[in-house]
Amino acid sequence: MKKVVILATVLAISALYASSLKDLAKKCDLKDASSCKEVARMYYNGKDAPTDYEKALNYAKKSCSLKDLEGCIMVGSLYNEGEVIKHDAKKAITYFNEACELKSGEGCTLVGQVYAQEALAKEAQSKEGVQKNGNMQGYSKAVSFFNKSCNLNSAKGCYNLGIAYSFGKGVAQDDNKASAMFKKACELNSPAGCYNLAINSLMHKDDAKTKEAAKGYLTKACKLGDMRSCSALKQLKL
Repeated sequence: MKKVVILATVLAISALYASSLKDLAKKCDLKDASSCKEVARMYYNGKDAPTDYEKALNYAKKSCSLKDLEGCIMVGSLYNEGEVIKHDAKKAITYFNEACELKSGEGCTLVGQVYAQEALAKEAQSKEGVQKNGNMQGYSKAVSFFNKSCNLNSAKGCYNLGIAYSFGKGVAQDDNKASAMFKKACELNSPAGCYNLAINSLMHKDDAKTKEAAKGYLTKACKLGDMRSCSALKQLKL
C-alpha cells in the first residue's frame, strides 16, 4: 500500500513539474522574458525538467532577445565556459555586450574579461611579444569595457581596471591610477580591491599614516572573507 501511495505522489509531483514547465514555456512564447529565463534555468539545472543544454541555450537566447540582461549573461557564459556548449569567444562577447548595452556592469566586465583572456592567450603563445603581434588591441578593448563597467559602479570592473593600470595592459602603466581604481573597487566592497589598494600603498610609502590606512583596507577585506588580507594583517603586524 505504501509503495502505491509513494508512486502516486511521485507521479503527482512529476505532473506538477511538467505543468509548470509547460506553462512557463507558453508564457515565453508570449514574449515574457522572465519565463524564458526560468525555462532555460530549469533545462540547464535539470530541476523540474530533464537536463538539456541546447534547450537551455535556446531559451536563454529568447530571454536575451527580449532585453533580459540576465538571459544575455547566461548565453554569454555558456559560450565562454565551453563546458556544455562549444566554446565561442566571439559569441560570448556578442551576448555579454548585449547585457552591457542594457547598462549591466557585470556584462561590461565580462566582455572585458573575454578580450583580456584572448589577448593573454595570444601573448603567451607568441615568441615576439605583445607589441609585435597586435595583442595590445585586445587589451585596449578590455580596458574600454572595464571602464564602462566601473562607471556603472561594478566593483569587478573597477578592480580589473586597476589591474590593467598596474601592469600596463592596454593603458600606460600608472600606479596612482591603479590605486584610484582599487580604492573605488574597495568602496564597492571588493575584497580584492581593498587588498591590492593596501599593498600598493605600502609599496610606495612607509609612514605611519599610510600604514594606518592600509590596516583599514586589509581589515575590511578580511571581514569580506579575503584570507590573504587576514594573513597580511598578522604578518605585517599592522
